[in-house]
Amino acid sequence: MISLSFDDGWKNQYTRAVPVLEKFNFKGTFYVITQMPEFMFHEGEGRMNVNEWKELKQKGHEIGAHSQTHPHLQFCLPGKIKREVLGSKKDLAEIGIDAKTFCYPYGRRNFFVDKIVSNSGFSAARLGKGDYNNKSVNKFHLKAFCLRNFSSFEEVVKMINHAEQNNLWLILVFHQIENNPGGWGIKPELFEKICEYINNKKYQVITVEEGIKTF
Repeated sequence: MISLSFDDGWKNQYTRAVPVLEKFNFKGTFYVITQMPEFMFHEGEGRMNVNEWKELKQKGHEIGAHSQTHPHLQFCLPGKIKREVLGSKKDLAEIGIDAKTFCYPYGRRNFFVDKIVSNSGFSAARLGKGDYNNKSVNKFHLKAFCLRNFSSFEEVVKMINHAEQNNLWLILVFHQIENNPGGWGIKPELFEKICEYINNKKYQVITVEEGIKTF
């Protein structure tokens, strides 16, 4: 199984990645920051808005919670962690989105973060650690590979084929999809090439929420 996960709610995920997903009838998982600090709206090509989150949900994509303001939760006091985690789920519920999965900001967590997330009504949570998921994976420690501006198509093909050959669940993480990507972005051409390969090989593409139910 393969999941295509998108972090931070970048606008170019909506304008560039979503049309490609629709071309191949894939559904993605979008982790959004629900009370994004003002400076984030002016970074790069901007961020999606609430109406775009709702539209993606209506089209069958998953909208997951990525905290309210994207802090380093492992360095926060318990009260702050609760506000960020519970608050992000509540924010989404208020616009009609029942977020089933959570994504740790920066892919980091500790014992206190784990406890709060697991008690907040989520069914699973995703890290940023580069690895595959097997059937014994802790559902609140889901592993994923984050693609960056130095990632190659050949590298991704190896990941996909390894997952298929070993009956593993592969979660690929994307941030910006832009023509001149920064460190955490990739070019639109590479994103489409990856999706085309997955489609041609007829691999199963699922949301993270679906993966928890079926894996």
